[in-house]
Amino acid sequence: MAANYTSFPPVGQTDDTSCWAACLSWWLTAMNKPPESQAQLFDDFHSMFNPDGTISPDTFKTIAASPTFNMQVAQFEIDKIQEIRDTGALPLTDTPNLIGWNKFIPGPGLVGLHLNVVFNQRDGSTGKIVTCMEPYYPDPGVDNERTGQFIDRDIGFFLNTSPIWIACAN
Repeated sequence: MAANYTSFPPVGQTDDTSCWAACLSWWLTAMNKPPESQAQLFDDFHSMFNPDGTISPDTFKTIAASPTFNMQVAQFEIDKIQEIRDTGALPLTDTPNLIGWNKFIPGPGLVGLHLNVVFNQRDGSTGKIVTCMEPYYPDPGVDNERTGQFIDRDIGFFLNTSPIWIACAN
């Protein structure tokens, strides 16, 4: 039986570019690790993010590998991974995984890495679905007022962009 990770309240990102901090903050709590707020994560990793507050996939890999998280990150070129398309499943572990993809944010006009935490991959009516901890809710919302939300998504949602990045605990 899968753990009920939805018992941990979602975390809303504080601004348009802080999905990484919201997801990692929630992940620490869900994994029963010492919690850190988004503000603490901004302080811990301030030298690593871009002037606009975004992080690159390489920065994400570095942060995820840090002792705070001890995660490994793999990059998947969806067009080249036939197995994902054949099985209709993402290569996820049984615990929460972070997934990143390039997303356009209409308000600020940014195109960059967006993160969700995904877990509980299972069969849905049209294929595999996952539960996502989506920090950018409400969308677009107001800075410092987003609450985050759990959303069930068909994994095809993530297969529309390439590459994707998946991080899991070591």
